[in-house]
Amino acid sequence: MGVSGGTASLFEVLDGKETKDGERSRWIGKDISHAVDEVGFYEKAQAMKDQPGWGVLSYTFESLGVQDLPCTSSDGSEDLGTKKLLILHNLHHRMKKLRMQDVKIGKYTADADWMGKSKTAAFRNNIVDDITNSGKEGYRLEGFDSMPSSLETLDPSLEMGKTSSPEKEKKKIRRLQFQRLSAEKFLNFLLDLADVEERSIEVTLSREEFAEAVLRNILKQMSDLCRYFEQVPVPQKWIGSSVALGFDVFQLPTRDESGLREMIKVIVNIFDWGRSELLQESEFNALSQKDQQDRREFWSHYKAGIYRLYYELARIYQNRYTSTALQHLRIVVSDYDAMSNDDAIGECVISMKETGGMIEVPLVTGKKLLTVKGEQSKISVKIEKRTSPPVAGKGSRFASGWLVTIGARPERILVSLQSWDISSVLRACKDLSKQIHVYGIATSSDCCERLRRDVQRRRDWRMRDQHEGDRR
Repeated sequence: MGVSGGTASLFEVLDGKETKDGERSRWIGKDISHAVDEVGFYEKAQAMKDQPGWGVLSYTFESLGVQDLPCTSSDGSEDLGTKKLLILHNLHHRMKKLRMQDVKIGKYTADADWMGKSKTAAFRNNIVDDITNSGKEGYRLEGFDSMPSSLETLDPSLEMGKTSSPEKEKKKIRRLQFQRLSAEKFLNFLLDLADVEERSIEVTLSREEFAEAVLRNILKQMSDLCRYFEQVPVPQKWIGSSVALGFDVFQLPTRDESGLREMIKVIVNIFDWGRSELLQESEFNALSQKDQQDRREFWSHYKAGIYRLYYELARIYQNRYTSTALQHLRIVVSDYDAMSNDDAIGECVISMKETGGMIEVPLVTGKKLLTVKGEQSKISVKIEKRTSPPVAGKGSRFASGWLVTIGARPERILVSLQSWDISSVLRACKDLSKQIHVYGIATSSDCCERLRRDVQRRRDWRMRDQHEGDRR
């Protein structure tokens, strides 16, 4: 099976029961050669789930323990022999297209001489912690299944000149890209449903109605999870474990009762316990003062990461869905840089009212912004108001909303090409050719090709001028 962010081999467990077409098995097996320490954690968690103060363990995966099972490759062509597998609940079960984020929790994701982690390996891990979002917000994005095209097309290997690199190296580059994203960015990518087909909103929810329902239900579960963390009797040392956030993006729910059931099928779980211990109160009290303080320190980091993630989810909900008197729309156009902050190209501010069709709005940077042809840089914007039909016989949670469409021709928006490389320029073009939250407008390929040739020509001119200067 595919792995989101992890390295251990996962196998889908075929239990012989009939499933609907395309439906995944309820169980997966994790090769314990990469997860020996997890076995004890899950066995202990299963026994402690119903004890007072341990409600947090209800958010771990259901487990059937370790079993010896014959394994094959995903296509069945290769016999991999019998393996010891830790049997866990499969998050893909009853999901047609699971979008899931693996968010690794904690300011520090390794500790020297802990659970077999050497000082050298821990030092390397701590460097990664410092340069990624772990050191900033207390967590980082490790994996992303079924990501939207808005993120998939932000390919860092283009900018870094690694387009011809092996797939394994590209995966490492992509992983570093994930790890550097702030929660504000990666959570908005989680809710980006522009790729999901939107039929008549009389039949299905709009994309934004579904995104609101998903975020609201994730918030409810995260709220309960945070409350359970406060009830844990003694500090724990959970290092490198993750929170899974997910939902099904196969299609938009309908506006009837069955659609309502689909809206609440969200995933919030904590998992990956390979370097974590589970202590009961008596076991914690038996530790030395030094070890107790060590648990308190790591537990405070872990809880801070969980609470900050909950805060960021709530902040996104507040900003996206509680504004009732929007007066202006600010559109910022920027390029994409894989290893540094994106460069601003220009921006515009327009009144939040219906435009009656596409209108052209000039981009500015505090002064007039010109294209490579010396013309005023512009983008096309359309604003229309929309109301939502009832859901399951009741009124929609959206009284009304704004539908904003943004489009542009690349050659009309780019200015000082000398300061950008070609991948950033082309990325900027693609970023403009999309719609906020709802629809997309494709950039013509011939237009991008003309831009590519123009940028290459200018790059050749600069190199020629530089060589002539060196000769002089």
